[in-house]
Amino acid sequence: MIGKLFVSIVSTSLAVATWMTFFYAKSEAQMGEVQRIFYFHVPSAIATYLALLFVFFSSIRFLLFKQNAILLKASIEISALFATMTLMTGMIWAKAAWNTWFTWEPQLVTFLCLWGLSIGGLLVELGEFKEQTNILKAICGILACASVPLVWISVKLLPTYLQLHPKVIENDGLKDVTYVHTFLVCLGAINLLALYLIYLRTRLLKLEE
Repeated sequence: MIGKLFVSIVSTSLAVATWMTFFYAKSEAQMGEVQRIFYFHVPSAIATYLALLFVFFSSIRFLLFKQNAILLKASIEISALFATMTLMTGMIWAKAAWNTWFTWEPQLVTFLCLWGLSIGGLLVELGEFKEQTNILKAICGILACASVPLVWISVKLLPTYLQLHPKVIENDGLKDVTYVHTFLVCLGAINLLALYLIYLRTRLLKLEE
């Protein structure tokens, strides 16, 4: 019953968020229609950090208290998924804004490292050391979580001339009320999706065991 209610809430919120992105929010004056990817890009990054919270606590629980690693496995998969979505949407935005798919800007490089550590947590499943798989996964997860402050520091502390990445929210770039409403709905919908995917993947792993 709870699962069906969760599915209904997530699917409805995603449908509303999609409608608002393409039909409610006004077109941005400078970037035009491509700016709409912002409503998926930023919430995906925040969903990545949300999933990494689960990764961090489940990693600590596994390493210190020898609890099962089911939540760790599920959450690191979802963090890798949303980190990939963040990079892909960011590359589309970068191509339109800077005429390049990627630039070695501090914020992008630190997030790329975060993504690589999340993916590394998945790739250890392919290794030959089966007994150490969950330990390596937990280590990758903790390192990925530790890289989150680096992403934040790269934005807040480094000088502006080193960064091409726009500070939309910090600089009050969401001036129109339709931008704000759409961003908040997309933020809620995508993070609800992340929570549901962690829940669903955890259940599937329990069934497999």
